[in-house]
Amino acid sequence: MTDFGSVLSSDRADKPSAVEQAGKFPRIEFRQHQHWFAALPWPAVRVIVVFFGLAVLLQWRTGAYNAEFSGYPDEPAHFTTGLMLRDYVAQKFPGSPVRYAEEYYLHYPKVALGHWPPLFYLFEAVWLLIFPVSWASVMALMALYSATDAWLLYEWTRNQYGIMPGYLTGALFLCLPLVRGQTSMVMTEGLLVAFVLLAGFAWARFLESLSWRAAVMFGVFASMAILVKGNGWALALVPPLSILFTRRFGLLKRSAFWLPAAIVIVLCMPWQIMTARLAELGWTDEAGWAYVIYAMSSFARGLWTQLTPALLLIALVGIAACMRHGSGMQARSACMLAIVCSVLIFHSITPTGPELRHVLPAFAALLTFVPEGVRTVADALRRRGLLMLGKPGWIAGGVALFLAAEAPAVPKLRSIGFEQAAGYLTSRPDLKNAVTLTSSENLGEGLMIAETEMREARPGHYMLRATKLLAQVDWSSLHYTALYGSAAQVRRELNALPIKVLILDFTPSRRPLLHHGQLIQMVAARPQEWHLAGSFGPTGGDIRPVRIYVRKGPASGSDYFQSILNHELHLIEKR
Repeated sequence: MTDFGSVLSSDRADKPSAVEQAGKFPRIEFRQHQHWFAALPWPAVRVIVVFFGLAVLLQWRTGAYNAEFSGYPDEPAHFTTGLMLRDYVAQKFPGSPVRYAEEYYLHYPKVALGHWPPLFYLFEAVWLLIFPVSWASVMALMALYSATDAWLLYEWTRNQYGIMPGYLTGALFLCLPLVRGQTSMVMTEGLLVAFVLLAGFAWARFLESLSWRAAVMFGVFASMAILVKGNGWALALVPPLSILFTRRFGLLKRSAFWLPAAIVIVLCMPWQIMTARLAELGWTDEAGWAYVIYAMSSFARGLWTQLTPALLLIALVGIAACMRHGSGMQARSACMLAIVCSVLIFHSITPTGPELRHVLPAFAALLTFVPEGVRTVADALRRRGLLMLGKPGWIAGGVALFLAAEAPAVPKLRSIGFEQAAGYLTSRPDLKNAVTLTSSENLGEGLMIAETEMREARPGHYMLRATKLLAQVDWSSLHYTALYGSAAQVRRELNALPIKVLILDFTPSRRPLLHHGQLIQMVAARPQEWHLAGSFGPTGGDIRPVRIYVRKGPASGSDYFQSILNHELHLIEKR
């Protein structure tokens, strides 16, 4: 494992901080303690084990292990794409990867490679080759990502403040409501944070040593962050901002300073150019000053509510203490502050929507200033003779209590009924590999696809989506148009296709969709054609919103169905 103590050796705990150098009072030391897990091999392993256990516990508290992919609309796409890569390898590379992906998409139309870069899915595919294809397995992977983030924060903090502050900083990150929510969903943010932090470590090392190897590592880690998610391009602002904070403008003349840019261009630009049109589909707003103001105010409110005033103010005090240096900030502090600023600036000018999860790396970097803020406040209280209040443990405990009391609650994840519906669908021999149409006004289409592919030999069923067959909906679901004007027209369309199974989600929605209502009208008016085979809902719940209808008699329309599939292939190739 990488020893970040050696990477950051110039800023070990025995080196006075900027605050200590500026003041005339003795530095308050954080106490060190031995731990029961000290017997575990390799320090990094035992730290990750502890954080992994905490992450799993927090996942369990949010109901992650008893839910479906219902936390965010992107989850089924992330799961399906990783599973596709896993199956391609498991089936020993059967033919052209492009053709395989196209065929996979026709069965499970939630493949999203291109909308997102490939690295997250490669990691997921490797994991699912080693461990079972299940919800619990992929949740464990998400917990491992968050535990790795916490470990990196631990290593960064330990080298300057000690072991206990390192553990507390890592645990604090895992307990943030935003992090708890992301850890309980199949999302890219956890892996992205890890590579952003590693890039920050490498750049801090470069500023201290001017080593070209450190510059290369920054370029590699930045590229990996970009290949996890396009948000990693925010790291392009870290070098110039760190130069501004440290006031070391002479570094601009060194060739090693520009080396990471060349690495990123070689590793990332080909993919970025190939998928630029697909990536733009995820933009939900128009660029401009109106969006910048809107995004900045949204992120400011998010930092205030997620961190709570106490934790945010402590972190800001830590930043101010690190900036109290006439010749510029030290490299470590400058790199973390540069990450905070670059992530916030990048997402304030890129119109992808001001969602807090986009700036999660800024949250992680901001927490590295909390120990300095605690120590600064403690030293200030001691100067004024408040010896009892001037203990770091008391201050840290007060901030933790405030966070526990004031932080927003993490929504409980829920099971809607698609898990049971997929179990029923894949258990009936007469419905094996049947053409299936799913319609939902919520997340149901993706949930049904993910739950079904998890349980069958792939590729199996053709899982058609009503939003593609009966409507036109853009990637962000902002623009919607129904293709048919009545339930009778919808019936004629379905009769021309070999659809054997119809799955309807009756979960109430704030945004009724015309085609969904038409399907409900059709099955209600034609019980002789569509038999209600089963209703499914949350375990122990009275409401069973997911209903499976099976067509009576043989299905027809195979030629037209093939034309539909060919049309889908044409759309994929056009993209």
